[in-house]
Amino acid sequence: MLGLALGIGASLAIAMLMPKFGVASIAIVVFAVATIVMSLRVVPIANNILSYFLGLIGYFASRQEAALSTFVLLGATFALGSFAAWIANTIQSRLIRAA
Repeated sequence: MLGLALGIGASLAIAMLMPKFGVASIAIVVFAVATIVMSLRVVPIANNILSYFLGLIGYFASRQEAALSTFVLLGATFALGSFAAWIANTIQSRLIRAA
């Protein structure tokens, strides 16, 4: 969910900086977001870098506008996918142990 929030924040930051910096605002925001994500790897509870980049990619690939409804919709989709992956992993590990 944090990657999704970072993606929405990045989209808003790009839109805000675009009139002043033009196309360079994309590079500025991408550098800032990448720096934040890479810095979070030292925080024990938030050190899953892959999940941040998946959230960012998921938001930008959806091509939705930056809004709370987008966060809720994509967040629910990500949560459902995570739950399905957890169920599949649990079932597989139990089948392997039973064999």
